[in-house]
Amino acid sequence: MDAGASAGVEEHSTRKRKKTLRLLLIGSTIALLILTLYSNTLRTLDLPKVWTEVGRQGQIVQEFRAIGTLRPVSEVELSSSAGWTVKNVRIKKGDRVTRGQTLVTYENPDAHNRLQDEQAALVRMRLELEVPQEGYVEAVRNNDEASIRTSKRDMKLAQLQIENQERKIQNLSQEIRRDSSMVAPFDGFITQLNAVTGSPSANDGFDVRLSNESLGYQVELSLPAAATEELKMGDKLDLQSYGGGAARPLNGTITTIEHVGARESSSPSLAGDEVETDIQQPLEAVARNRLIVKVSDKTVRTGEQVRVHLTRTSGEGSSMLLSNKAIHKEGKHHYVHVVEEAKGPLGNTYHIRETKVEVGAANDSETVILSGAYPNEQIVVESTEPLVEGSRVRPQ
Repeated sequence: MDAGASAGVEEHSTRKRKKTLRLLLIGSTIALLILTLYSNTLRTLDLPKVWTEVGRQGQIVQEFRAIGTLRPVSEVELSSSAGWTVKNVRIKKGDRVTRGQTLVTYENPDAHNRLQDEQAALVRMRLELEVPQEGYVEAVRNNDEASIRTSKRDMKLAQLQIENQERKIQNLSQEIRRDSSMVAPFDGFITQLNAVTGSPSANDGFDVRLSNESLGYQVELSLPAAATEELKMGDKLDLQSYGGGAARPLNGTITTIEHVGARESSSPSLAGDEVETDIQQPLEAVARNRLIVKVSDKTVRTGEQVRVHLTRTSGEGSSMLLSNKAIHKEGKHHYVHVVEEAKGPLGNTYHIRETKVEVGAANDSETVILSGAYPNEQIVVESTEPLVEGSRVRPQ
């Protein structure tokens, strides 16, 4: 083989090795890229999943509900002033009574015995009066001036004692008549009855509680201050009564609006006891007001349940609204988790940024965001794992 042919073979072999090396380099690079992308994909699959939303513009509608019990505007508690024993109960709970009607009668043998003793003492005094009277007659017959003066004085003293005893008997008789019965001081309803035949009066604080139906009824309602800020005393309020089966509307008039402090709310949609009120003014201690509403309706009865339902619209049309699920609270501060995208040569990554926000009014689903978050941001509303500042996540 000549030198030219040998050189050609060697050159061909060199080109072949270089080509093979290039192919191996390209293949290893592609494999590395594939492995890198695959490992990134696997790592991404292990990241917490998050579901996000962006804030929307609009107004928030709040609904406030409160339940109370109708009570008479005026009630009195009646008992025997002397604490006598109940002889007869002439009424029952729920009865309508009229002024002057006898409700309960009482007895006290000791009082009647005292009256008889005083009456007997009066009889004795009248008999004793006969002694100076007879002495006077005898002194006149004998023209004994000294005895006449003495007899007159003795008759006068005896007469004074008799008059005093008569007044004593009269007062004791009036006390017995007064304490022997309880009468209604006005027209009304018996709302509570504790008197029991044979038991001492006021054994449980009072014998009879009587409502003055002429003054009407009232209900006490506890509501957040946000629900009542547009109300004032004298305003009319639409109520619903649930007494006696089907609900029916009632007209009420606000007589009292009183601030009663704040209560801590435990959820975004409820502040206070469900039995008392179902409101949407949350995420922090809620200032509350106590309303007294008078109901002038003769068809209602003590103990009826009454409900009020108020609706308030808050926020301007440009306010940012965010789901309550997106808002978290730590101490007195509120915050949200914002998803930030970071671009990279091997793909984009997503990280959590914890942002403090200032909240406004809220209802059972949304809250007004006053500052700290913006409408174009992706804000986490749900995640598969707890989130912390800077952690990577996988948006869904």
